[in-house]
Amino acid sequence: MTNLRLPTGSVSTGDIYEMYGFCGTLVANGYDPNRFGWCRVFEGVDLDPFEYLSDQETFYENGYGFDINYQTSCPFIKKTLLNILDGATNAPTANRVVLSFGHAETVIPVLAAIGLYRDQNPLLSRYYDAMRSTRQWKMGRLSPFAANVAILMWDCKSAAGPAFQIVVNERIDASQPCSKWLCSYQFFYDRMKSYANCDFSGLCTGAFPSGEGERVNWSSLSLTLTLVLTSAVWNLY
Repeated sequence: MTNLRLPTGSVSTGDIYEMYGFCGTLVANGYDPNRFGWCRVFEGVDLDPFEYLSDQETFYENGYGFDINYQTSCPFIKKTLLNILDGATNAPTANRVVLSFGHAETVIPVLAAIGLYRDQNPLLSRYYDAMRSTRQWKMGRLSPFAANVAILMWDCKSAAGPAFQIVVNERIDASQPCSKWLCSYQFFYDRMKSYANCDFSGLCTGAFPSGEGERVNWSSLSLTLTLVLTSAVWNLY
């Protein structure tokens, strides 16, 4: 522990999770993880539990964990529906492009509001083994730096009216709600129309919703990381 400049036995599971965050920040900024101590700590460690825990927090703070998380997107969805309606009925004079900007905490609820990347089970610790590699809700893929969602309107001559396509981070994948990755105007509108008349000011007037706030079982993970910390903290700086 001397190379970490911490007394022996003073590293908690919370500290380890913070080290994981520091390592991820270094990697995301293009640094070689093998050269820095925060990443060297995790040599030989399965990082899937950390990713699951991080995704779990986002699931309950911004995603499907509570309905209110994505219901608060209703002003944006309502504006989007109006733009779509304008484009579908007034194509020659409608805006060709409408851009909105926000943070990850804006983008993620919109994904949930549209109904994308919803797994069969919620992200609870009891489902970790089954969902560790198969879940759709993975923030490393859904919410990277410069995350973006595009709703494209196509003028399909062979279709009855315009068609819509949802593109997330410049990718079209199997989470699309429509067949063949194109949504009819009616399908898209029917899916989103509940947001058109939402009472945004009344969303927070009721009781806070209850839910299961379970976490990954850290007992075995903590033991593994303790062994790693005592054997891999050499030459960290």
